[in-house]
Order: sequence, then C-alpha cells, then structure tokens
Amino acid sequence: MRAKLVLGLVVGLAAAATVVGCGEPAASTRTLEHLSPVYTVDREYRSMKGPSSLQKVRFPEADSKELLWITGYRAVMVGADGETPMSQEYMCHSNLDFDPVRHAKLFEQPVYHTGRLFTLSQGQFDIVLPEGFGLPYYADEELSLATQVLNLNPDGQTREVRHRVSIDYLMDGEVAEEQPMKPLFMTSGWGMVLLAGDSGHFGVSAPEMEHHGDSCLPGQTAGADLYTDEFGREFSGHWVVEPGREVNKTLVTEIMKIPYDTTVHYIAVHLHPFAESLELIDLTDGKTVFKSNVENSRGKIGLDHVEYFSSVEGVPVYEDHEYQMVSIYDNPTDVDQDSMAVMLLYLHDKQWKKPETRPIEIPVTKVARPLTHADQGIVLHTSLGDVTIALYDTAAPNHAAQMLKLAQLGIFNGMRFIRVEEDFLVQTGFPVKLSAEQRAAVTPLAAEFNDVGHRRGIVSMAPNDNKNPHSAEASFFILLDEAHWLDGQYTVIGEVVSGIEVVDSMSRQAADNQQPREPIKIESTEVVAR
Repeated sequence: MRAKLVLGLVVGLAAAATVVGCGEPAASTRTLEHLSPVYTVDREYRSMKGPSSLQKVRFPEADSKELLWITGYRAVMVGADGETPMSQEYMCHSNLDFDPVRHAKLFEQPVYHTGRLFTLSQGQFDIVLPEGFGLPYYADEELSLATQVLNLNPDGQTREVRHRVSIDYLMDGEVAEEQPMKPLFMTSGWGMVLLAGDSGHFGVSAPEMEHHGDSCLPGQTAGADLYTDEFGREFSGHWVVEPGREVNKTLVTEIMKIPYDTTVHYIAVHLHPFAESLELIDLTDGKTVFKSNVENSRGKIGLDHVEYFSSVEGVPVYEDHEYQMVSIYDNPTDVDQDSMAVMLLYLHDKQWKKPETRPIEIPVTKVARPLTHADQGIVLHTSLGDVTIALYDTAAPNHAAQMLKLAQLGIFNGMRFIRVEEDFLVQTGFPVKLSAEQRAAVTPLAAEFNDVGHRRGIVSMAPNDNKNPHSAEASFFILLDEAHWLDGQYTVIGEVVSGIEVVDSMSRQAADNQQPREPIKIESTEVVAR
C-alpha cells in the first residue's frame, strides 16, 4: 500500500573519509539473515512499481530482552532457492524499520528517531558503520523489513528472485568495558519538487534567499510520496525528470530536524538511475557536508555505484543551521524518468545513556472489539456523498483518538482522495493549509496491529513513508474487497457503516495512474456518537 510516505570537493573533511566498496563486519559480530518472499519478474517494473512485501523480523535473542548494538546491514538478490546469485539490478530497495515511539519509551528519550534504520537500493547494497559505533536496541524490539523489486531492462524472460538481507549486531554483554560502543541515531533529508503553493521552501513561512537558499523546482509527482507543510504547500519526494539535465535544490532543515549540535559519522545515499550527484550543504557556514557522486550502468538503465560517507571522527552538524540538498539528474532519453534523492545521516546520539535496568514491558494492543461496540465515529461529507466510519477505539486506541481529534479540528476538510482502484480501494492524501494548532495535532503514531482482517468496508492507515508502518498520521484508505495480505502490515482503525456505495462510486471515477481526473474531496467532517 503506497501512502497518501552531497560543491565539488568535500570541504573541511581532512580527517574524514568517503568510503567505497563492500564492507565486512568484525569477526565478533553476530549476523541475522532473512529471506524475502519470492518475487516473479516477468515484465518491466519501474521504480516503486514492482512486487513488494512487508515482513516482521526478530532477533534470535529476543527472549533475553538484552541490549544489543546494530552495526551493519546488507542485501543481495538471490534466486528462489535463497542461494543462487542474481543480478542486483532487480533490487528496488530493502528497508529496515522499527517502532520509534516504543523505542523512545524503552530508552526514556524524546521521539526524534524517524522509524527508519536502513535503506539500501541500486548502487549501495551494504552499510557498515564505523568501528566502535552502533545503533542501540533491545533484542526484543520487533523490526519491519520492506523489500521491493524492479526491472528496468526487460528481456522477455521470467525470473524468480528474492532479497537476502543480513543484519550485523553485537550483544552489549560481549562489548569490552574499556572500549564501550558509541551510540548513533538516524535522521534523513530528501529532495522534493513543489506541486502546489507559492514557495518551494518546505516549512518556512517567509523565506530569505541569502538565508534559506534557492527553493526546489515546481514539478510533477511520479508516485504517492506526497508531503504538505504547515503552510499548505504540497510537495512530492518522488518526481518526474523530463529529458535533459535537472538541478534541484531543496531546503531540508525542517525535514532533517537535527535535535542538537552533534557529529555525523555515516551517510548512505538513495538515488535513481540517471542521477549524477547528491550534495548536502550547510547554508549557514557555506560548506558542503558531503557530496555523493554516482556511476551509472553502461549499456542499460541502472546504477553501478553511489558514493557514501564513513568517518570515525565525524563531521559537525548543528541544530540552528540551515541545510540544503542539491540533486542533479541527467535524463538522456526522450521520455520522462522518475527520481528520488535521499540521504540517511547517522548522528552521534549525545543524549543516550546506557540503561542501568531493563524498563517495564510496554504492552501491545492485540484485541479487536466488534464493530457494534464502537463508541464513536466520524462522518465524511465528500463531494460524492456522505461516508460514516465507526472507529475501533480498543483495537487501535491511539489512532482512533487521533482521528477523532483531527476531525474535531477540521483537519480533514479539503483533503482529497488521491488514489482510486475500481472495486478495490480508495485512499486519501494529506491535510492542506493547516494552522499551527492543526499542524501540531498531526503526529506520527506507532503501528497498532490488531486482529481485524482487511476486508470490504475496512478503514486502515496509510503511512507517510510507504515502507515504515510507524509513520501514519492522517492519511487512510478504505477497502472494497478482501485484502488479507495486508493483515498485520497496516493498522486497521475502523469500518464504514454507511455510505459504502459512495466509496464504490469513488473507486470507479475516471483516473490516470490511479489518480482521479476530477478531484474527490472531503468537504467537511463531524464526530458522531454511536
């Protein structure tokens, strides 16, 4: 389910290193291996369009609930047997996510983590953190593995492929006391194009050119990675690159949200074919933090290598500085291509303290109440008719409470349905033109997976990040048919109790690439008691 979610030489990095090649874990490192489902590749699949899945991953030591350190992540494409090497060109991405809310509670920290651990894609198939650094987790924290394939060079043959991923980690009890691990956390920044609004400066009300730099380009979305800032401007992080060369500059300060002054020790890069480079610039001091150069495949579409950054000493980044990301794509074809531009920054976590004792277990909601016992619901007054949704306030209490609050604040008003698939589903986009109070109410929630199956009439959350189930805020989808393969992957929050025929009508509206030609809007909402 798709949601709706670095000038030339490196400046001032004399002691740092831009590392290339495939890293190897330390000899004492443990490795957890996991295989994705088998995917059949029998046709062209563009980026973000191929078969995909979301799986749960647990460490073998989960029952011990011990502290461990994740130090690396690798992914290779193999055949259906899980062993035969296959071309890496079939990898769209391999993402590893976690529950940021539960993680923060376990370590008694603010929720400044993004919910993403790693992303691997064409050009970079492994991440090995600098020696002595790691991501601290408890062994019983459940991870989510999202994998997807693509095929940009179809040759008429059918192949069965799967991802084989490896997670490298150390048990804290096996770390030498005289050389304790240094904690990292990940934040990210990504390029975007402006879809609607008067400024391409994300999250800034009155941008100043000398302070905030150039804005991102106006453009066309290539997928469903849509974002709206608190001023109602609409952006896409997956956009169309027309034939020719494109230089796009995005203000990423509000996206990265660096919580305090610290140092970055590793930077991974996610790009699409025809990329030339991706650069992160500190606008405040005029220096480049990192520039990644790209080697495209010869004779076919793809990326052979994307440069990444690794350093024990690290490079300083600052809470009060402005940052800009510059992506360069060169499309030599005569047709539109799609693009993304993402940097994953692994920062020294200066606020992390090693827990003296394991905190109290945090329960996970797993019991679903019957629909007739739902206490409250919301009515969507849409441009095609009214739809009433009863909320499962026991199966998904946090999501139900947030949905009620958003409805009461009028946050759904004006929201569009951006995806329609006939007799299958409809899905909303994101809130528009929010006030400061409204924007503060729209927060990401940890997934509340429950026992309600995905079937006709079910309402389920659509995460901001397509592959991170813990990033849902306000976007949701309504099913018109059974889809039990979604069970345990998306949070069911309620069910349509009246107006399902209106939803049927929405799904059958004329659409281009699943986007309605004529806007379908939520004109107003109201909260009702049942």
